[in-house]
Amino acid sequence: MEMILTVSVVVIAVCMVALAFTAVANGYRLRRLAREAERLTETVRIQVQPLIQEIIKITGDVRNIVQGVERQAAKLDDAFDMVRETARNVRDFEHTVRNRLGRPLLEISILGNGVVRGVGQLWNRLFPH
Repeated sequence: MEMILTVSVVVIAVCMVALAFTAVANGYRLRRLAREAERLTETVRIQVQPLIQEIIKITGDVRNIVQGVERQAAKLDDAFDMVRETARNVRDFEHTVRNRLGRPLLEISILGNGVVRGVGQLWNRLFPH
């Protein structure tokens, strides 16, 4: 029975040594993996920092462009309003001119036509053909 106990202890000791070697090997792998992760993180940080700065710069440029477009749109809106108002004023002026000058010009035209006909009739009576 002692032999079984001795063999059992030796098997357990061998298993514990194998487990210890596996644990040490995994510890080294974990340590190497942690260093690689740290290097990767540093590389990403170095490469991302300029990219972030460019994104911030582009965002500022876009913001300035949008503000400029908004100002120009407001100016265009004001210009369209001025054109509409000018068109209304021209139309109102045209109606005013028609109302004030149209009737008198028509009367002058009728009078001129009458005078020409009258002179023509007088001429025909004074100097028949």
